[in-house]
Amino acid sequence: MNLDEFRIIYKGNSTVKNKTKAFNELDVDLRKWFLNALPEAEREKFINKIRKQAVNDFWTHEQELIRIIQ
Repeated sequence: MNLDEFRIIYKGNSTVKNKTKAFNELDVDLRKWFLNALPEAEREKFINKIRKQAVNDFWTHEQELIRIIQ
């Protein structure tokens, strides 16, 4: 994914889950550049949203693994 594709997802009506997935597909340097380009308040809001989504995704995955094991 390139930065232009990510910007379309970021500015669009995508879910936080889709934004998180798209952000994680970016190269690390592009992620840093994008975050630094945002105003501080918007950057903090975005980071908080994707952090919460990442935790939710992790626990959803863990719960699925537990179900498989049991």
